[in-house]
Amino acid sequence: MMSVLLAGLCVAAIVLAVVAFVRGPQARLFGRPLHRPRMWGVGVVCLGLSGLVRLAVSEELVPKGWEGATGVVYVGLSGAFMVVLVSHLVLQIRAHG
Repeated sequence: MMSVLLAGLCVAAIVLAVVAFVRGPQARLFGRPLHRPRMWGVGVVCLGLSGLVRLAVSEELVPKGWEGATGVVYVGLSGAFMVVLVSHLVLQIRAHG
């Protein structure tokens, strides 16, 4: 039950990010405009996909021979999310400071 809920949250995050990426400058989140929505969208897609990869591994949906490769994919996506997040924060600080 919990894995279905987590998978649904990951998919919802990916859909939200794709909408923000496609809408571009007009994208809004909770009524407020998003700054750099495409960067935000890429970060959330990385996070959602890494969540789905980790969920697939924990539910043993990945073949035994692919566990190493999925670990690399998970670390790569999580690292990409962190890089995008830090880049976004630096750009926000530079814009306001």
